[in-house]
Amino acid sequence: MRKTTAAGIAALVAILMVGCAKPPSAKQVLQKTSATYQKAKTLRIEASNSSEFRVDNQWQGNGSLVSTEFERPNKVRQQLVGAKSPSVISDGKNAYFYVDQMQTYVQVPPERLVTGVSQDPAGARVLRSAVEKDAFKNVKGAKILEDETVDGVDSYVVQFTPTQVLPMRGMEKAKLTEKLWIGKQDFIVRKGVLIAKQKAPASEGKHEATFTLTSVLTKQEIDKPISRSEFVLPKGSKVTRMPAMPTAPPHGGSEKTGPEGR
Repeated sequence: MRKTTAAGIAALVAILMVGCAKPPSAKQVLQKTSATYQKAKTLRIEASNSSEFRVDNQWQGNGSLVSTEFERPNKVRQQLVGAKSPSVISDGKNAYFYVDQMQTYVQVPPERLVTGVSQDPAGARVLRSAVEKDAFKNVKGAKILEDETVDGVDSYVVQFTPTQVLPMRGMEKAKLTEKLWIGKQDFIVRKGVLIAKQKAPASEGKHEATFTLTSVLTKQEIDKPISRSEFVLPKGSKVTRMPAMPTAPPHGGSEKTGPEGR
């Protein structure tokens, strides 16, 4: 009887200890999420992305389903689900992105391609967390809003202010807010929402533009083998090499710089 009682008390104490455990801070959750993806050697994700751009009572939106495969250090493939060929692809030595207007692939350095793809705001920072050593290092005001269940997984809802500029014409000065739904047990991102708001200049009236991007991770596989053929450029693809950039502007003109395209 004593042994049974002692075992029961020990079990009760363990339950109480778990129930009274101090929940992690938002910063700790983000750090553990970053560590989870940094340990991954391979990553395969499928993200359902929907965006809405609204100015006053007018709005427009679109959606896409994008699959991404990544293998360290510089192998990547990204493709719209249903498309005939990938939009970006790298076998680690040769990397290309597709230019629809030219109907050709443009060759670029693999490191540049992988970094560029990972900075895309779509995909809820999953690829960025795998590529960048600390993808949440510079975020501000991180806090846990609430707990929520996503596809049966108990998740933290973490909100923060990103420091990067939104790569969208007319929204370069927008104020950004980002939310991630992160699994409590595995620290894997299930969903992300990015909201950008920018007021028009006074000369253009009191208008406010709002861009909302929602990414739901419909599939996510970590450290599962990916066939080498996934990172090979499709046969018969037209390829154009990117011309070398001049070290100084020609004819004494002023130099203009902007965000790098993919």
